[in-house]
Amino acid sequence: MPDKPGIYLRGGIKTSFDDEGSEIGERELVVATDTGEIGTQAGWIDPSKFSGGKVKNIYYAETSPERQDIYSQTPTVITGLSLTITPETDRSSFIIVASVNSTFTHVSSLLCYLNGTSIRNHTNNSNQAGAITTIYDGTNITSSMFSNTLQTKIDTSSHDEIIIDIRGTSSWSTGIYHMYINDRDSNDMRSISSMVIYEIERDT
Repeated sequence: MPDKPGIYLRGGIKTSFDDEGSEIGERELVVATDTGEIGTQAGWIDPSKFSGGKVKNIYYAETSPERQDIYSQTPTVITGLSLTITPETDRSSFIIVASVNSTFTHVSSLLCYLNGTSIRNHTNNSNQAGAITTIYDGTNITSSMFSNTLQTKIDTSSHDEIIIDIRGTSSWSTGIYHMYINDRDSNDMRSISSMVIYEIERDT
């Protein structure tokens, strides 16, 4: 018996105890298995074991291994990292995880857009307002390669079709910089960027 209330793991079982140390419930842990069925709810997790919501769909997109040169102060769509989705429910949340390979030259930012509008609008970022991730290496070098991960969430309240895309930009008060995607300037480090979106049905 634990000396504090809370949730403890015991023999693969998640067990809850109250303030007096009495057992108040058990739940079997969910073990994820990869069945290779990306894009369907069968496989990775059992949605019925989710108390906070149900996974309805998993969506995936990736770029080609071709190099893309983003040279604009305006956030530009990373080719291939755009998905058109019809929400399965009127209370869906979308968890977005994108992995982008790039030179991330000087000051570079990644943003997430919903139907052509940035999902964030915070300021105090001299590169780009609404940026979700920003990298600064202090140089204007396009011969290095980095990988950066963007994670965010979007809530919807209807079945209306939506477009989610990832955009990038590299600029500062000193000018605009080449932000190469999937390769560096010398075209010898080809990589692939990708995006996974989980559609979760909220309880409310």
